[in-house]
Amino acid sequence: MGNHGVGLVSAALADKPIVKAAMHVRARMLSRMPRPWDEKFYHAIRNAPGLFEMKWKADGRQWRISGYDYEGYFVMLLLFSHKQNTYTPHGWLKISKRNHIDACAGHYDIVKYTF
Repeated sequence: MGNHGVGLVSAALADKPIVKAAMHVRARMLSRMPRPWDEKFYHAIRNAPGLFEMKWKADGRQWRISGYDYEGYFVMLLLFSHKQNTYTPHGWLKISKRNHIDACAGHYDIVKYTF
């Protein structure tokens, strides 16, 4: 999801090459597996109907992307991290829910993510 052909997650990963490479490994792995995917890699977000998160580790923290399923694809809404009970950005769930509503209302373009 993004504006002007640039995805929000792509923009967030632009200055994080190690995190981006690890995310590519996880995304490729999941793309080759039939659903349902293993919950340790991808699962529904509690208290957020219709939202899911993809998880991986890189650079000493747990990284996650919130998103939703749309026409057989995972639409990425927000990149966030988790370390020692601290989520960055703070308020990631509220942001993800708002991005989901905005995306479904057509306020963002769905941008194909390429590796």
